[in-house]
Amino acid sequence: ANKFVTDKSILAVVGHFNSSATLATAPIYNKNKIVQVSPSSSAPAVTNAGEYTFRVITTDAFQADYLAGWSKELGYGKVALIYEQSDFGLGLLDVYQQSAPENGIEVMAAEAFNPGDKDFSTVLTKIKEKQPDAIFIGGFYNEAALIAQQAKKLNLDVDFIGVDSLYSEALLDLGKESVEGFKLIGFFYPGGDNAEATRFNEEYQAKYNSKPDTYAAYSYVATSVIIKAIQEQGADREAIKSYLETLKDYNSATGVISFDENGDVITEPSRLTIKDGKFELYK
Repeated sequence: ANKFVTDKSILAVVGHFNSSATLATAPIYNKNKIVQVSPSSSAPAVTNAGEYTFRVITTDAFQADYLAGWSKELGYGKVALIYEQSDFGLGLLDVYQQSAPENGIEVMAAEAFNPGDKDFSTVLTKIKEKQPDAIFIGGFYNEAALIAQQAKKLNLDVDFIGVDSLYSEALLDLGKESVEGFKLIGFFYPGGDNAEATRFNEEYQAKYNSKPDTYAAYSYVATSVIIKAIQEQGADREAIKSYLETLKDYNSATGVISFDENGDVITEPSRLTIKDGKFELYK
């Protein structure tokens, strides 16, 4: 961050990936008046990181609260949480726990894991005793796939729900039949009614010969809004900030987006499920 801000040719920063990195660098960018647009930092604390900090991913607070409401609609009265021990995971945990009572949900258990953990048998055995209707996974797709596989081995018959950090082809590849029926939210859904998502998906595959995941789409959108600001207002750090502050109803690969007064994105998710080894809209 210190290197970036002293290079006058750098007009804005796309980043950072995780919330801890964004929170650590935000004071540097704000002090030196250069915009950072994070594709993927969703921790609630990023909301107050400063006026030069923007993000194109919704907050964990929004996603966890949304998931609590959807859990109620799905009839989940008892939910267990398995969450990553990080700013990201703790943010999801806190908000889901706060939103659960008003949605008539009892949180039966809340178990933490460290990124990169491989063995979830102890955690799942504890949860099995509580007999929840669903398990909310507050983490990424790689651990989610392992959790689902190990739950199957323990004959833990339960639904799984999660936020858009699970939305990746890697979840399908790693989890195979054990992730069938997962319910999650996503903001990048090609093949639906978002023409920008479909176009990005097709062009990405043509260029890289692989499917873009949700973070590829977020990164593309973060870069796109900066380029749009430069096209509209010129190649100037302050002008980029001013443009983003007034951005409304921008059609992007992750939906129609605007920014609020804190630089947080305003948009609506798609409800997804895994059926026959593929993501599809939940009906």
